[in-house]
Amino acid sequence: MTDAAVDLFYSYAHEDEPLREELEAHLKILERRGVLRSWHDRHIVAGEDWAGEISDALERADLVLFLVSADFIDSDYCWGKEMTRALERHDAGETVAIPVIVRDVIWEDAPFARLQGLPEGMKPVTAWPDRDAAWTSVARGVRAVVRRLVDRAPPPPGGSPPGAPDGPVGGAVSSPSAPHVVASRDGGGDSEQVVNRFVQRLEAAQASRGEPAPERRQASAVGESLMNMPAPGRVLWVDDRPDNNVREIATLHAMQIEVETATSTVSALRALERGGVGLVITDWERPDPAVPGRPEGLHLLEAVHAAYPDVPTLVYCGALDAQRAAVRRAEAAGAGARGLTWRPVELVEMVARHLRSEGS
Repeated sequence: MTDAAVDLFYSYAHEDEPLREELEAHLKILERRGVLRSWHDRHIVAGEDWAGEISDALERADLVLFLVSADFIDSDYCWGKEMTRALERHDAGETVAIPVIVRDVIWEDAPFARLQGLPEGMKPVTAWPDRDAAWTSVARGVRAVVRRLVDRAPPPPGGSPPGAPDGPVGGAVSSPSAPHVVASRDGGGDSEQVVNRFVQRLEAAQASRGEPAPERRQASAVGESLMNMPAPGRVLWVDDRPDNNVREIATLHAMQIEVETATSTVSALRALERGGVGLVITDWERPDPAVPGRPEGLHLLEAVHAAYPDVPTLVYCGALDAQRAAVRRAEAAGAGARGLTWRPVELVEMVARHLRSEGS
């Protein structure tokens, strides 16, 4: 690896091209953040030596994804050429090979079966009730590998190349006015697809709360802001009933914002001790076990503000009338909160604003 971006090679059967396109869209945000460059054989143009182009791309790849299906296993080229060479380079420490089970097939006796694969539980992507949840699981695993590869890469001679982030993923800081962006090879189509997915999830979250659909231009602008964020920290979401927030969390996942959930103040503070948290979102009405009648959300805000004053906190609560909202906002602000809302669109706007502020 010669700079801060990881070179990714897709090894897949052409019958699985629609699945490869779905995964590529989910990983597009890593490209926009300047930490990933993707290559697949559809980049080969007429007149080029296709076998040579594939071989060259495979030799320079830092990361290889096998999109495993019956057609992948049946493909002489995928199996006999790409997989064989990728595993040789993996064993030599020259690349990281990851099997991604995209369709149901018996793979346990394959040469790559010794490798940890994706998605979670090695459940085929097409077998998940929510396809986006499956791809989010895959993207989360890929992101962890990309972070590790960049963290261990030596700096290029003479410093970072022009336009590259100054430092590793997770600790990198780019100029907030000009984040490092890798241009989409398809003219932005994949990026538009990512933003559209974000808007759709935000609309679903708004509807679940009885709120009107967000103005589409406004929602798209928030999505673009999250997509172009250089290296956002992890969001810690504290709620004793995490199922209440699944649509909102899915909205953040659509932008590859990592979300860790906690159900108590104790578990939340443990998560903060581990580091890497860029923002805390908490509910309000959890009962405080130490002080009956006092909201536990208030206790958490005070604890975070005292121990981690640089980590912004937001309150996400049930709907309030104007008078109660004013009182609660004052209470939350007095305990260190940066904002309070019950509307998903306002929440993601706050997340975008405070994650960018912390990363700039």
